[in-house]
Amino acid sequence: MKQFLKQSGNTMMRKFTLVISIITILFLLFDQNVYAAIDPNESIEEFYNKSKTDSTEEQPASNVEQEVNEESTADPVSVTIWDYVKMIFALLFVVLLLYGLLRFVNSRNKTFQQNSLIQNLGGVGVSQGKSVQLLQVGNSLFLVGIGEDITLLKEIEDPEEKEKLTKIYEEKQDIVGKTVPYITELVQRLKESTSSKPKSKDKKDPSFNETFQKKLREVKKDRSDVLEDWKTKEREKNE
Repeated sequence: MKQFLKQSGNTMMRKFTLVISIITILFLLFDQNVYAAIDPNESIEEFYNKSKTDSTEEQPASNVEQEVNEESTADPVSVTIWDYVKMIFALLFVVLLLYGLLRFVNSRNKTFQQNSLIQNLGGVGVSQGKSVQLLQVGNSLFLVGIGEDITLLKEIEDPEEKEKLTKIYEEKQDIVGKTVPYITELVQRLKESTSSKPKSKDKKDPSFNETFQKKLREVKKDRSDVLEDWKTKEREKNE
């Protein structure tokens, strides 16, 4: 009997400790807010209701700030005239830079060829690995065939032909220098055309209806003239 009571007491203690541990775990998992009144004459319930109303009054201000932040972030990025001006200046700078680079390379090639004894004035490919080249050695021009070996095809001795070929070569070399002036001239023409557009709009062209009516009147007049001529001819025949 004593052993049974001892066993039942042990089981009760185990159950009690298990329940206490479960309750402790639940208290640790779920936090509870504890309120205390600052004013000793005010109850805890009144203080809780007062704090609740204060939090509801402060909430619209935070909502307003959030809406202002959203509106400020949602504003689209606008492109101004100054951005377009900067873009045009950047484009002109790049074009001028390329022009200066090409002029520099062209002048270096010219000085290199002038300092060298032999200049290649041009050539054309005949087939794979074969071409015809025009070479200038001093004041002489030679037409050379290049393939498996180098063959002299012709020596140009006519001074007029020499002058003509060298002139073509110089014009070909100066073609780079004429590119940018052509671009600037094209831009100037575009500016003039855009500036002359408002003036042309002021001069109103005749509408399609007016021109159509005018042509119709002319056709009617021509038909009436032809009809009158035909009637006069018929009358003369009858007489």
